[in-house]
Amino acid sequence: TPPSFPIIGDLVVPPGTPVGRLTPDAALDLFGVSLAPGAPAPVVAAGLIDAHAGALAAFGGGLERGGEAVGGEEFAAENRLVMICGTSTCHLAATREPVFVPGVWGPFYDAVTPGMWLTEGGQSATGSLIEHIIKSHPASRELEELCAAESTSVHEWLTKRYLELRAASGPLPFDDPTAHVHVLPYFHGNRAPRADPSLRGVVSGSSLDASTDSLAVLYASTLQALVYGAVHILQTMNNAGHDLRLIVLTGGGMAQNPVFCEALADASGCVVAATREREAS
Repeated sequence: TPPSFPIIGDLVVPPGTPVGRLTPDAALDLFGVSLAPGAPAPVVAAGLIDAHAGALAAFGGGLERGGEAVGGEEFAAENRLVMICGTSTCHLAATREPVFVPGVWGPFYDAVTPGMWLTEGGQSATGSLIEHIIKSHPASRELEELCAAESTSVHEWLTKRYLELRAASGPLPFDDPTAHVHVLPYFHGNRAPRADPSLRGVVSGSSLDASTDSLAVLYASTLQALVYGAVHILQTMNNAGHDLRLIVLTGGGMAQNPVFCEALADASGCVVAATREREAS
């Protein structure tokens, strides 16, 4: 006997499927408007999970480089890994045939794009990990005061300062300020591809340096660690049968950070694209 869910319903339909019409009471309660008497009520359709809604646009969105449109079959929907960046990060890929990936959710049919299968990986703590690293550093309060005086954000200041330190270093990569500071980003377990919530994070290479410069280096090392986690997911998906060549970043924070985007392109070997609008998801 199939399970019964009388409260949420038993019928599962693809996103965008009409499921009814807006009632006058709901229109007034939700939107503060009264439906015109005799006029057809607006159609209500099945919705999407928040990250899936961002992926829907990213799977089909056009690409530009330097103001010029780019594209081609190598950047089709099936060749895109969409990363929805926020407190955590979702890694979404769509295929016409089901692809089963160890440690990665799915595949789910019709979950985002009609007639396609969705595979979903994820990193449990990304934006939240960055905030934790900043807040727990001894220079956090000093950094906040610096940013207030300079009318800039903490993330912009740390990114700019790291790039200044890197530019003043010797030949890369061995003299990069992050060369001896390493982060294992499993502070909230590993969702994919290890699928182990018991794992914990590590910071290696710590010293007694409590300056804002040391925080800038640790900040960049954390971004790099999150890059390696994302690439681990991408490689696992490709090894299982995906053909992902383009990474599309949406959301805020990491999705707009030049250090993260550069490291992601270098480590993955993929083309990396970000949404034009900040906080898009």
